[in-house]
This record gives sequence, structure tokens and C-alpha cells, in this order.
Amino acid sequence: MTAIRRAVSLVLLLALLPALPVSIQPVATVLADDATVAVCDEASFNAALGTVQSSGGGTLTFSCAGTITFTSQKTITTGVTIAGGNAITLDGGNATRLFNVTAAGTLTLDSITLQHGLVGFQEEGGAVRSAGTVNVIDSTFFENTADDGGAISNSGTTTVTGSTFTDNVATSGQIANGGAINGEGPTTVTDSDFSGNTADSWGGAIYVDRAHLVVTDSTFTSNSASSSGGALAFDTDSSLFASGNTFTGNSAVVGGAIMFSSSLAAMIVDSSFTTNTASGGGAIQNFSSGQITLIESTLTGNSATSGNGGAAIIGANGGVFRVIASTISGNSASGDGGALWGGQVALSIIASTLDGNTANGSGGAVADRIAGGSRTIHASSFSNNSADVSGGVIYNQTFNTTITDSTFSGNTTDGDGGVLDNDGGTFAISRSTFTGNTASGNGGALYTDTTIDH
Repeated sequence: MTAIRRAVSLVLLLALLPALPVSIQPVATVLADDATVAVCDEASFNAALGTVQSSGGGTLTFSCAGTITFTSQKTITTGVTIAGGNAITLDGGNATRLFNVTAAGTLTLDSITLQHGLVGFQEEGGAVRSAGTVNVIDSTFFENTADDGGAISNSGTTTVTGSTFTDNVATSGQIANGGAINGEGPTTVTDSDFSGNTADSWGGAIYVDRAHLVVTDSTFTSNSASSSGGALAFDTDSSLFASGNTFTGNSAVVGGAIMFSSSLAAMIVDSSFTTNTASGGGAIQNFSSGQITLIESTLTGNSATSGNGGAAIIGANGGVFRVIASTISGNSASGDGGALWGGQVALSIIASTLDGNTANGSGGAVADRIAGGSRTIHASSFSNNSADVSGGVIYNQTFNTTITDSTFSGNTTDGDGGVLDNDGGTFAISRSTFTGNTASGNGGALYTDTTIDH
């Protein structure tokens, strides 16, 4: 009984004791931290970047101003923002890439210049190579060089806003695509300028492969490609939405401004193409079997210097090419199709104006020489177009063509058909007017080897 009483007493005593404080140690967490570069040299930059990344990411700023020359690339594995305040230039010294972004990394470049990044044979991204996310805001890329993507090569996501890409180069390799950007993942460009960028192969400014490009309110000036797409080039299963852009003075062998390859969908809205040049397809070259649509856009003063399609080669591999509420004027071809040339494609010209286009061959405005296509023209105007050989407006060799509610005036040819030379295709014309068209040969307006329905 004594033992029982002692046990009960101990229980009661413990119950009456005040609660003792309990210390619980928090679980250690890594929080994003910011850092400032106080001295503009590589050692200080490395230290600040190390602080930011070891904390799980953050923003790197500068209390100095000037140029920091890198001797080695910096690898980004977390979310890092580098804010230059328009006072910092990061320079690769033509000896190294500046940044490598892993798949887990996000690099945001804000108000900073990246220049003279350089990588060697079969290397990508002279300034930035990425498998993760790259955001570029109000920044400049100048004279960076790589095999693919002279400035940026990214298989992840790239977003560019309010930035400038000048004199970047894709060269020295077996591929050499994308003088400024090689986009192998979703790429968005807004309110940015691309000038003087070059590629030894495709895409003087931007090359896109198996990805979607959105580009708005941007300018592409004097970019060039030794092969295709002086400004933009699209490879396998890619797509484009473009609005409010200007393409001026770009050049390539084919597709002075843009080249489309393989199957894709492209929509170009409220954009202008001026004085772009190529051997064929002065502004646009289409090899795609997909659908390409131009809406409320202008193509003016473009030239095919030794081939067809002064403004565009619209396709030869099937697909659809639409021109809607657009103006195509003053373009020229040394061959056929002063404005548009193609075959095996469904061409539609709706509510558009084609004026003052010229061809040294046939079809001052439009021509085809490959079987299997169709042409629909509705509510459009064709004036002052000319061709040296035949068809002041249209040379039709194989297409099935329908024209409705359209006007043709002041078009000329030194051969047959001031408006149309129909050399084997079919034609149906209704509710259209023909005024003041002339031919030195036969048919001041129409000349045909087959029947025209009207």
C-alpha cells in the first residue's frame, strides 16, 4: 500500500507543477537573397553571383559602373536576375561565352549589355546558352559569335522585351543558324530591334526549329543569311505569329526577310517588308506545306535579283498562302512573278492591292510554272504591273484560277496578255473590270490557249 500511495502522490505532484517552456528548433530553410557588386571586376561579380545562387536565387545589382570582362562562363542553376541599370557591360573578350543556364535555371537580364561572347566550332550561344528560361529586358547584345545562336541559343523558353541585337554572328560551323537567336523552344520577342546580324546558313536574326515564335512591334534591318531567311528562318514543325513588325533591307540567297521550311502555320499581321533582296523570294520564301496568311501588311520594293518572286515565292510543296487586305507594290523579279511566284499551292488574294510590280520574265504580279495549284482572286485591284515576256499581271501555266469582283488597269507586257497570259491552266472570271491594259503582242487584256469562263 505504501508503494501505491507513493505512486499516486508522484502523479498528483507532477500534475500541480507549472508547465515548463519547450524549445522547438525551426527547420533550416534557404531563402532567396540579393547581392550587390561593388567593384566592377570578375572576382566581385563571381562573389555576388555565388551569394545569390547559394541562397536559392535572387537579384544581382551594381554600385559600380563600367565593363566587366569574363574569362570563363557563369553557370546559372537557380533563378537569377542581373540588373545592370544601363550602366554595366559584360564582355566575353572574344574568348568565352558569358552564361550557361541549366534546365533548372532562370536568367533574367535587365538593362545590361552583353558583348564579345565567343564559342568555338559546333558550340551554341555566344553570349548565352540555355536549357532553361531566359528573360531579356531592355538589354543589348553586341558582336557575339557562335556556331548556332550568335547571341542566344535556348532549348528552353526565351522572352525578349525592349532589347537590341546588333552585329551578332552565327558562323564557322557546319550549321551556323540564327545570327542573334537560335530558338529551339518557345520564343517571344516584343518591341525589339535586330540589325546587322548574320548567319552563314539560315536565319540572319532568328532561327526557329520545332518551336513557336511570337514577334510583335519589332524591327529587322540589314540582317543577312548566306543561305535562307535574311531575318527569320523556320525549320521543321515550327510556327509564327507576327504583328506590327518592320523588315527592311534584309538579304539572303532565298527569302530576303523570311524563309519557311517544312510544315508550319504562320500568321503575319500589320507588318511591312521593304527593300529586302534575295536571288528568289525577295521578302519571303515558302517551302512549307502548311498555311501562311498575310493580313493588312505591305510588301514594297523587294526584289528577286536572279530568280522568281520579287516579293515572295509562295510555295511549291502544297499548302496554303493567303493575302488579305494587304498591299504589294513596286516589287521586281529578274525572272517570273514580279510580286508572287509559286506552284502546288492554294493562293488566295482577297481585298488587296497589287500595283507597279515588274518581271523581266512573265507575270508582272503573279506567275506559276509548277502544276497542281489554285488561285482565287476576289475584290482586289491590279494596276501598273508589267512583264517583259508575257502576262502583265498574271502568267498562268497550270493553275486553276477564279477571279471575282476585281479591277485591272494600266497593266502592260511586251508579249501577250496585258493582264493575263493563260498558257494551259483554267480560268473563270466574273464581275470584274479591265481598263487601259496593253500588250505589244496579242490580247491587250487577255490572251489564252484554253477556254476562259466568264
